Order: sequence, then structure tokens, then C-alpha cells
Amino acid sequence: MLNDGTVRLTFHALRDSQVVHLISGLDEDCPPGGGDAVLSAITGYTEWVSQGQPALTLGWDWQMQAASRVDLRRISAPRSNVRLLNAAGAELGHEQACALLQDFIDGIDWQAQALLYIVARYAPADAASAAGQR
Repeated sequence: MLNDGTVRLTFHALRDSQVVHLISGLDEDCPPGGGDAVLSAITGYTEWVSQGQPALTLGWDWQMQAASRVDLRRISAPRSNVRLLNAAGAELGHEQACALLQDFIDGIDWQAQALLYIVARYAPADAASAAGQR
């Protein structure tokens, strides 16, 4: 086992791993508006980790969408210390590994936890308490 910070495992082993929410945040580098009303997008990031050793880390970017309800949608490839292996123990190619990591992420109910964290982190205390009184 190499000691380079990466965790090498099969997709089957990854699926058996439990990951928990670590942090989520809003992107704060949005360009200022030009004065006219424009359609804006609220974007951010979320980071997840496994409990125990070895520590798996997964992160990705999301965009907030509001139709009938507010929802988050993954909009980037994952960032991770995970390197997926095939059954023979060889590392999968980047494209295949990325697709499998995305499948893993899309199978997690991450949106609700990240959204709750975002609201708690960024909502002013008086607005949050007023929302609770309605």
C-alpha cells in the first residue's frame, strides 16, 4: 500500500463504505451584477468523509435549483482521494473511475443534508427564527 494519501479500493468496497457530511458552502466568487435583472445561479460545494480508517474523502460542486421546491443538483465531477481498482487490483482509467464515483455520489441522499447545513450556516439568526414561527 502506497502512503501517498490516496485510498485504493474496488467499487464494490466503496459501495460498502459509509460517508457522512463534513461541510458545505456557497461559492462566494460570483461576479457582481450589472444593474439589470439577470437570472442568477446559486452554486456551492460539499465535502463528505468516511468514518474510520482509511479515510475516504469526496467533494463536488452543486447548483441550487428552485422549481416547485428548492433542490441541489451536482454539477461537477467529484474530487476525491479514492482510486478505484478493477477485480485484478489495477487502477481503473480516469473516465471509468470518475463515472463510477459519480454513480456512487448520485446514490447518496446528499442534497437534503447539504441544504440543511447551508441554511444553518448562512441564514441570519433572526430570519431563521422568523421562518420557524410561520
